[in-house]
Amino acid sequence: MLDTRITHVRVGEADARTFLESYIFGGRFGLKRVPRGIEPAFVSEFVRESISPTTEAGPLRRLLEVLRFYERSDVVPHLMAPLDLPLQGVPDLLRVNRVAQIAGELGGAAEAESAAEHFDRVLVPHPAAENILPLLLETPLGLVPAGSYDAVAARIGEELARAQARERQDLESLYAYDKLAALARNDLATWRLQASEKLRLLAAPPPSRRRELVSIYLGLAPAASEPMMIWAGRLLRREALSEGDSAVVRELNRALSGLDRSALGDARHDFILVLAAQAVIYLGGTLAPERQREFNAIAASAAGFLWDDP
Repeated sequence: MLDTRITHVRVGEADARTFLESYIFGGRFGLKRVPRGIEPAFVSEFVRESISPTTEAGPLRRLLEVLRFYERSDVVPHLMAPLDLPLQGVPDLLRVNRVAQIAGELGGAAEAESAAEHFDRVLVPHPAAENILPLLLETPLGLVPAGSYDAVAARIGEELARAQARERQDLESLYAYDKLAALARNDLATWRLQASEKLRLLAAPPPSRRRELVSIYLGLAPAASEPMMIWAGRLLRREALSEGDSAVVRELNRALSGLDRSALGDARHDFILVLAAQAVIYLGGTLAPERQREFNAIAASAAGFLWDDP
């Protein structure tokens, strides 16, 4: 099974529980990175024991990051319980928004479709949603291909029209209108571009999309936001662990060989080198001697998604 190769299990259950509690619930005092080395099945056990329908949005955001690394789709039905609860205010909306993201990214087709329908029908039209529109823009990307940006774009359009009608009332109203206009003009367009790229790549067979996924994972593509980089990493890992790692490793090594320090600048060059080298090693590949030496000199400077923190 794929999950048996996601991480080298080296953490006992007691420590695993402590690490997961710290990362998910510790806030700014907790672990800063998803803990590696935990038995994937124990992650699911922890989720069922520790996550309830009233768990707040902050822990759910960090839980999503844990589930992305450990690929725990089996807990999605347990986590979808908040979709059946009434929405009273912003905290409830934030909670359900994160649940929808989890269902879209980790769930099966039926779960993603249910979450997308709930997002469009219940969450986006809610009166309090006007207070969290920037956050709502994140969610349809995770729901693709089951969801789209149509509903949230329509809601932003409605709010923009209302704000425009009163923009000349006072300075505060003018600022509110400008903020919404920028959201519609810039942020929405950016998220929609990423969603269209995701749809296009999902429809492509692994061999024909591999190079683009590597480019996204390394932050070299126009659509390379953090969520897209992690998504690309997950697809590359799935291909490597399901169908053999050699093709993915070759593509990562090809990207490494083409890095141009003068074009990228020192900091970006080294960051990309670390991400790519870590991914090669994580997926069982070998670096060229020169790249291995470069990586050894800066290995501790960053930690990518495709890295087991050995």
